[in-house]
Amino acid sequence: MIKSAAYRWRYAQPSTTCAHDFLYNASGLALCGDSFRDGRVEDAWLSGHRLGKALIGRSVQ
Repeated sequence: MIKSAAYRWRYAQPSTTCAHDFLYNASGLALCGDSFRDGRVEDAWLSGHRLGKALIGRSVQ
């Protein structure tokens, strides 16, 4: 690793959140991230993890 950095965006919070953990449409566009939940790093990971599980489920069926 050559360089590593972390930044905390103190005021970067979503003004509203979505009722779903992620979005996926029929044309294959998928969106996930912290704004779909409460705006925390953990929420971004959970959103992506749940989208990944949903995509795996679709590819098997």
